[in-house]
Amino acid sequence: MASKSKAMQLRNRGGSAVLGVPPTRGLPWFPPLAIASRQVKIPEGIIVKFLPPYSPELQPAERLWSLIDEPLVNESFKTINEIEERLVTRCQLLLLGRRSANKP
Repeated sequence: MASKSKAMQLRNRGGSAVLGVPPTRGLPWFPPLAIASRQVKIPEGIIVKFLPPYSPELQPAERLWSLIDEPLVNESFKTINEIEERLVTRCQLLLLGRRSANKP
């Protein structure tokens, strides 16, 4: 809902806000079909843009999954701590690889 309050702040200052909406999800408070069919009145100053189903450039964290999920695939963990340890180890390895690649 932070984006909603940010949008309202922009609107109150005379600006506009763009909300990216995945077509399958819609806004949290409106279903996408209601928006597309204009059954819902969008407040002035808010522009709704429907995003493609996969928009990694708009969600930079999405690029990380292919790097960090490898040690978790086809594994069974008994506790959340085991998962966390595996992820921390993987992130440390990724950081070490990045640092060594940057060294002359």
